[in-house]
Amino acid sequence: MKLLDVVNPATDELITQLRIDDGAAVAIEAQKARNAQAAWAATPLADRMACIQRFRALVVAQLEDLAKTMTQETGKPLAHSRNELNGFLGRVDFFLSEAEAVLKTETVYKQDGMCEQIQHIPLGLIGNISAWNYPWFVGGNVFVPGLLMGNAILYKPSEFAAMSGLAMARLLHEAGIPQDVFATLIGAADTGNALLAQQLDGMFFTGSLATGQHIAKVMGPRMTKLQLELGGKDPTYVCADADPVAAAQSLADGAMYNAGQSCCSVERIYVHASIHDKFVEALVDTVRSFKMGDPLAADTYLGPLTRAPQLKVLEDQIADAKAKGARCLLGGQRSKGPMGGKGNWFEATVFDNVNHSMSLMREESFGPIIGIQKVNDDAEAIRLMNDTAYGLTAGVYTPNEQHAREVLSQVRAGSVYWNCCDRVSPRLPWSGYGHSGIGLTLSREDHTLLNGDSDQLWCDFLIAKGMLDKAVFSAKNEAMARDYKSGAVDVQAFCEFYIGTLTLHSPAGWEPLRQEFLSEWVAPKLCAGGKAQIKAHQAKGDRVVMTTATNRFITELAAKHLGVPDLIATEAEVQKGLFTGKTSGVLNMREGKVTRLKMWCHEQQLDWPQLETWGYSDSINDLPLLEAVRHATVTQGDANQHRIHMTSTVFTDIDWDKDGKQIGTLNLPHSPDDDAWGVIPFPAASIKNGNGPVVVVTGAVHGDEYEGPIVISELLRNIEAHEVRGQLILLPTFNAPALKAGRRTSPIDQLNLNRVFPGDDYGLPTQQIARYVTDYLFSKANFYIDLHAGGRSLFIQPSAHVVMAEGMPAELIQANARLAEAFGVGITVQTSNMGDYRTSAGYVTFKGIPMLAAEMGMGGWATADSVRATREATHRVLKHTGVLPNIETCPGEKTQWARIHGTEAYVFAPMDGYFERHFALGDDIQKGQVAGLMHHLNRPNLKPEAV
Repeated sequence: MKLLDVVNPATDELITQLRIDDGAAVAIEAQKARNAQAAWAATPLADRMACIQRFRALVVAQLEDLAKTMTQETGKPLAHSRNELNGFLGRVDFFLSEAEAVLKTETVYKQDGMCEQIQHIPLGLIGNISAWNYPWFVGGNVFVPGLLMGNAILYKPSEFAAMSGLAMARLLHEAGIPQDVFATLIGAADTGNALLAQQLDGMFFTGSLATGQHIAKVMGPRMTKLQLELGGKDPTYVCADADPVAAAQSLADGAMYNAGQSCCSVERIYVHASIHDKFVEALVDTVRSFKMGDPLAADTYLGPLTRAPQLKVLEDQIADAKAKGARCLLGGQRSKGPMGGKGNWFEATVFDNVNHSMSLMREESFGPIIGIQKVNDDAEAIRLMNDTAYGLTAGVYTPNEQHAREVLSQVRAGSVYWNCCDRVSPRLPWSGYGHSGIGLTLSREDHTLLNGDSDQLWCDFLIAKGMLDKAVFSAKNEAMARDYKSGAVDVQAFCEFYIGTLTLHSPAGWEPLRQEFLSEWVAPKLCAGGKAQIKAHQAKGDRVVMTTATNRFITELAAKHLGVPDLIATEAEVQKGLFTGKTSGVLNMREGKVTRLKMWCHEQQLDWPQLETWGYSDSINDLPLLEAVRHATVTQGDANQHRIHMTSTVFTDIDWDKDGKQIGTLNLPHSPDDDAWGVIPFPAASIKNGNGPVVVVTGAVHGDEYEGPIVISELLRNIEAHEVRGQLILLPTFNAPALKAGRRTSPIDQLNLNRVFPGDDYGLPTQQIARYVTDYLFSKANFYIDLHAGGRSLFIQPSAHVVMAEGMPAELIQANARLAEAFGVGITVQTSNMGDYRTSAGYVTFKGIPMLAAEMGMGGWATADSVRATREATHRVLKHTGVLPNIETCPGEKTQWARIHGTEAYVFAPMDGYFERHFALGDDIQKGQVAGLMHHLNRPNLKPEAV
């Protein structure tokens, strides 16, 4: 009997010895699995899912022990092992959520006694040779969906993660998976070759290129279904307009996490010459801060290499790079490590001045080493990124989305990243080009509904019918697309460009052509996967809504064809029986899709916050929609479509989904002249207790407004979680830099926070914090309370302000009115907001969230009376929302309503100057009376002008 030594790579200590499965043992397990598979496939799906659910519960219960086992045999820091197991649980949830839909039989044709169907059946007996770097992630990507679908699995974990493999088998069997349906094979190459000799129906492998090529050579002649997830030499390009410090911090983690032992680790970095030096300095500083230590210690970031032979690979790459002129900025050699000189330790290493003649930039490193090469433009970067035999992932760092898409569209990689790196999502297919492998894991079959853009298909149809000139329209279409992407035209103009084609006919005149468009242009392009997903949801009793930016007139027949009675679309304006070429109401595009969906829910008497919602889209324009639903899936109409991941620059230690009271900060990375790296802190708190309303309360949006921050800070200190029903999110100093400076606008970038919504992840600091709150906090909100004061810029009567504009849903107007009445300060101003959605109040209104903005002080100071009035009113309105049901309140005043709609409600000063007011607050003024004088104090020779 041969034994496998399991050795701790951090200490070289022998942990245990395991019996190796030889060829005879493998053959016996294969036959038992083959015999057991049919019965397992015949087991109802619900029972198979119940087994996996029990397995998941066992993993949760034993997570700490499982993490320690993984750390001991692979050397992975314990914190990273916990991260992997928690991520694995999320993938299990994904596979469970998809199982029923994937196995649903789809009828694609039924007519005149003929029925055509697509049915998914198990492969049968699957062999899986897994990896050691992420044993639970990589193994689970195969065996969890494999078992759910009814397959039997012969699972050979890496010899460097064998104990984790045995733990997986033990828990699966405890959960009810039959012993013979999932068998673990222990050993190294000989055991793997014995597995390849079996009559398998599918072979799934994750590991090195050499082993993958060997498997392909053995299994290819048998035409066995293969999936080979191999290596990578993953590049990233840092553009001239990127923040060099933020990019360096992100990429340092992407290169060094798990000691660089990941197929999607960043292994090549190309930096534009204009920011090269700043980037290199920041990256070296960040990597130097990563602590090497005992993998079981809580603060260890960098552990040992799992495999000792990889030490020599890194040494050879380093020697080659130095000999060819590369500059080693950090590390560059083996380390004695923190465990008394034992183990496979290597210093975190950074090289500059590298080129593609060096093996460091061409061959997979799989260790804590990174090379940085300076480039002069996009073309050079793209050429170098593609100069590789691999093609797994690639990334680009730039604040410009269009620039990112243009660069990434020219890079040959299975997955591409924008402003992030080294991540895998179960919702997206995982595959690569060239030496990175063949086949894919994760994701699901394609659930894109229409393989094409409906507006573009309509215009192509009109060209084919001779109703549009192809050359003229194509030129206009290209110009519109270019201008829209650059921001030169807005969403309104973009939508009306296509709606303008409807003016060629009346609605009645279009009818025959509309029917032809559906039957000959749309129906053939409706994707089977998308149709199957609609039917699967309807079979479960779900209500399916089709939402599209294209106008209703074009799309309503398609919705009927699909059996979807509920359609939300952009509305084309009709006057006197003719299309005007204009839109009507809220545009159903980008954020507008969320607004329209919530409006529809109100109309249908559905409680949006309590709904279980799914969203499917293949468009980057639908990111707001996918962020708003509970279960989001990115579909892919084109098999070669790149996947772009986006992330916020802001980070926080607050978990917005966790119950309890958390006080912390939103941290915005920022580098002033005298600091290599720093953050701007924005105080924040979450007080959460179970289900219920989510209320966001903000203060000091305009800096020098003090009543709101004082009262919100009191809530932050005094309210405990048991007093809350739902969640209270508090931002006492929303514009912290302006508050600190006693200004209305931020001294950092001179921007007015209340004029930049929804913000920009990679814009100026004020835009970045607005975007974080938009994406992560407003997206959760059922109510928004914004506590203002006049500051130095305004003298104003204490009052509540609510948006009540034409075209708003009646339910939203009523909800706003009830908030104002509950606030109870005597005066409520009803405003149209002049269509300005750049304010926080205007933006949440656009999103369909009830809101109230209060003006509770003036002159840039707070008084005891103004603070007391703000406190009492805030308590009243929070009690009204239900988030603080038992807070003590005192009666408010009966509100008097004032209406401010449009520019005619304002008196505009004729020029800048000092205003001498002739009336006090509350005085009655008749139209035509002089309100005051504007003095030219800097030009004393000029007389004051009456206002």
